[in-house]
This record gives sequence, C-alpha cells and structure tokens, in this order.
Amino acid sequence: MRRLGGLGILLLTLSGCGVSETTMSSRTDNRKRNGDVEIGGMTSTTPSKWIAEPPSNQFRLAQFRLPGEGADDDASVIVFQNSRGTLRENIDRWEKQFPQVDVAAKKEPLTVGRLEGGFIDIQGTYNEASGGMPANPRLPAEPKPGYRFIGVHLGKNDDIYHIKFVGPAKTVERYKADFDAWLKGFK
Repeated sequence: MRRLGGLGILLLTLSGCGVSETTMSSRTDNRKRNGDVEIGGMTSTTPSKWIAEPPSNQFRLAQFRLPGEGADDDASVIVFQNSRGTLRENIDRWEKQFPQVDVAAKKEPLTVGRLEGGFIDIQGTYNEASGGMPANPRLPAEPKPGYRFIGVHLGKNDDIYHIKFVGPAKTVERYKADFDAWLKGFK
C-alpha cells in the first residue's frame, strides 16, 4: 500500500470538504493585496486602518476588523458574495436584528459603481441571532446595546453582494467617512 504525501492528504481533505480549487482561487482573487476588494468586476482599495482577516466561511468574500478604542470596541466590515433575497427582504431582516432602536433606521437606494441596490443604517440594541447569519463570529449571541449597523444590498438575480458594517456606534461613526469613500471608490 502506498503512502500519501502531504499534498495528497491535503487534496483529499479539500475534496471531502466541498472546497474546490476554483472557490479558493475566486476568494483570493476578490481580496487582492493591500486590501483591494473586487465586486461585480469593480475594485476598491480599503482604508489602511482596516485590518484584513481571512474570511471565516465560504460565503464571505472579504472581512475586515476596524479597531476601536478598547478591547470590545472593534467593528467589522464583511463582504458577502452570492447572497440571496430581494433588497426589501434583506433590509427587513437586518432591521429585525434591532429589537430596540435608539436612532430611527435610515433606508435609501444606493448605487455603487454600476451595481444598484440600497442600504439601511440603524442604531440600538443589536441582536444578531434574530435576523439570520452572523456578521462577526466574535460577537456574542446576546443583545448588544449601543450598536450601529450599516447593511448594503447590491445587485440582482444571481449577482448579489451584501456588505455589513457593524459594531459599537462610536466605532462605526469613527470609520463611516472611510466606509463611504471605499464604496465610492469601486470602479
């Protein structure tokens, strides 16, 4: 019986996990060097203060940690590819993640490059578990008062992207201008 080398074991492991070479390559290609992110054939460079992290699951195209002033004050920006649902369904779902609202939700249409969609900007007590998939795996499942969430839905049909910017309201506010500039930078 022949022994499998390290590469053979790795290939068997990857094939058994449903991770294809194409999937791995696509995720790497969409989060290029220096924080470049590609969506819908457009690229924008993330601000230098954002810390790129490896995507924690296959649904995440890119994820970034935005340092806050304290250990529990970090925010995150997560980019999802191949998302589902309509603009309205997703905005409604994201709004339900706030059982207590401190600042009324702002919901507006949004165009990023050639992708159309919309966004929600809401503040209050954030309960990630009440609205679907977590934006940040480090966040506790219990409600978090004083949080702000900006959810962006772009595209249609089978070409839908979601961008979730979530964290303590003061940290989100600190990076809001950078986030807006990053979205405008997609060309």
